[in-house]
Amino acid sequence: MIRRFFLDNIAAIFRDKQYVLMIYNIIIAAILTIFPAADSCFPTSSTQAIVGLSETLESDSHESTVVETSTFTSSSTTSTSTTTTVPLVWHCLNDTWILFDRGSYSWCMILVEQYAALSDGDSLCKTVDSSAVLSGFQNVNELETIVKAQLAITDIIDAIEIGAGLKTHACKTQADWDAGTCTAQNGYQWTDGYTTGTDGFVWAEGYPDGCVNDVCSTNVLLAVQDGNLASFPATDGAFAVVCGLKAVAE
Repeated sequence: MIRRFFLDNIAAIFRDKQYVLMIYNIIIAAILTIFPAADSCFPTSSTQAIVGLSETLESDSHESTVVETSTFTSSSTTSTSTTTTVPLVWHCLNDTWILFDRGSYSWCMILVEQYAALSDGDSLCKTVDSSAVLSGFQNVNELETIVKAQLAITDIIDAIEIGAGLKTHACKTQADWDAGTCTAQNGYQWTDGYTTGTDGFVWAEGYPDGCVNDVCSTNVLLAVQDGNLASFPATDGAFAVVCGLKAVAE
């Protein structure tokens, strides 16, 4: 009766059965301490019932434990990096060179005022810079700029050697010129390794004349005379040479 009283009333007060079991055991232990004879009031079957109740309460306590799990969905934002292309800044070795924009790259030219045989022009450019070569003209602007540079030095435009040689695959003989196979635009090619434009082939009157002085070889070079292009044998001389090299990019 005592056990039933405590269980029924204490369970009504405490929701958690663990607390009920704990308090119940404390009270029973206190009663048995004060009244040892009260142990006879709890027969073996009753004691076993208490143990069974204790296990039941503990089992219920574990079953009543709810483990809550939370699922976190992490959303990642994909960042797109934007690459900004900074235009290249081209410059020449120093201010004595003239810078020309050729689209995908820039080209530097310098007018070297020194008399030399046309065959020695390329070697003369190497004395200015090891990478310099006889320069061609990509367009009319480059030709006119060099002519103005010459006029700033002297009033006379004498032979200024530039880089071009007679095409050997189609314009090797006078017959090629006479047949019309070779023209003012395709008869010669630039030899500096960079210049490809044909607008710079602005010829003086009477030029190009095919085989110059009966010389039909790649040694036929070009020079600026009176502001336009003319062809000369390599044995002739020039009063200046136009050297060029690719500009430096930063």
